[in-house]
Amino acid sequence: MEISKNPETNRMSKKIHKNTKESKGEPFTLALIKAGLRAGRVSKEEVEYFQLQIMDILKDLILRYTKGESTSVKVDTAADILNSIIYSIDAGLQSINDPDAAFQIIKNGAVWQVYDKGLALVKACFEESKTLYRNLRKSRLRVGLEAYDLTIDEGLAIFFDKYGPVFEAHHTMASIDYPLLFDDMSIQGVFYFKRYIETLSMENRFCKMVPEEEIKKVLMAHGRIHQMDYTKILINIFELVLSAVFFAVLSEENPVTLVMSDMKYRVLATKLNSLSSVQLDMIIDEGLNMVMHAMGINEKELSDYIRKYKDTLKTRLASALATDSLKNFVLMEDEPLFGKIKTIFTDGERMSDVNFQKLIGRLIKELDITAKASLIKSEVHSLEDFIDILEGSCLFGSEYFYLFSQLSDPELALLAEVVFSDEMRNGPIDLSKSISCKILTSMEWQDQFIKFLAGARYCQV
Repeated sequence: MEISKNPETNRMSKKIHKNTKESKGEPFTLALIKAGLRAGRVSKEEVEYFQLQIMDILKDLILRYTKGESTSVKVDTAADILNSIIYSIDAGLQSINDPDAAFQIIKNGAVWQVYDKGLALVKACFEESKTLYRNLRKSRLRVGLEAYDLTIDEGLAIFFDKYGPVFEAHHTMASIDYPLLFDDMSIQGVFYFKRYIETLSMENRFCKMVPEEEIKKVLMAHGRIHQMDYTKILINIFELVLSAVFFAVLSEENPVTLVMSDMKYRVLATKLNSLSSVQLDMIIDEGLNMVMHAMGINEKELSDYIRKYKDTLKTRLASALATDSLKNFVLMEDEPLFGKIKTIFTDGERMSDVNFQKLIGRLIKELDITAKASLIKSEVHSLEDFIDILEGSCLFGSEYFYLFSQLSDPELALLAEVVFSDEMRNGPIDLSKSISCKILTSMEWQDQFIKFLAGARYCQV
């Protein structure tokens, strides 16, 4: 989605929708054609005829798009419809699950046949997804996590309101801010949404085995560690609950009692700190099996999903033990905060659009960065507003560095989650390595933030 340069327009557009990340992989049909040409399974002439048939479908859909009034549309619109056609053809060819039969379709130029089959699959998937979504809304968790609630109530709803299987089969327009523990971003269109809803529903089934009040305690404990309102934190509930259940069973606690007493923590810490790397690997395997036994989990997909967490769990646990920060991983009941950190944004109420616009105007006119920072400190009280300020074209060059230097470590960590969100989807990252790599960003503030981190001392997020 193209981001408006006007800060107020940009602020409003983000309230309406945003596109989820589109797959950058090659469409299955094009990959199949290339493989067929290399292997001599199809000829250049046969491929050209296949492509002409696709153009015939495009002409037909353009007529339908314009309701018979024209055979021409804007280039961008035509490209969008063509991508939708390819998406359905991909679905049709992949459903065959037989390379020989797929190559035969290309050789015979049976494009309409495979397109109709694929479109039918796309439509069926859309209807199935609507049913899954209705069930998800009924079986959701009620724990107050904002990103979770907004994704279910508004983000996914946008997709079902706007999706069109014929002209927009490949689109993934929605506002999905809530992260799954494991998310397949190589998929797009309705197949991605169906998979997302299925996976979130599966995570919910596991979490439903624990009282929601216990989940809230875990979330609040996580919020205390990061000195943030837990309702605003972008975190996967399933991962927090799974980790807490894992430590509970290792401590021979009731698996649905998720926060740990100080006494139990001391015993567990002593036990874990005495383990070698090989022993740690073994106890993680044993612990995850104990989790599934204690929770009565027999569902293969959920069991495989839990076991997939092993490597991430081992990395994080080993890091926590090595840095003497196990207390930040094993969530404890009423763990006190030592000292207070001066913060700029504290996850309070968002500014009204009118007040935001006035603040932008004042910041643009102000030339002294210390005065700008003082204005931001006094007026901005939420992460969303703070990011809108960063995107508001009112800071320049070294001014970003000064503002970032005024942030607390928890606030810097939250900004890092925004900048490195794609890299963090598959688990923890080493910031010292990530900032040395070339990360593609779409915002100047993100580039400046990475440069700022390059001069700071950070390890894992």
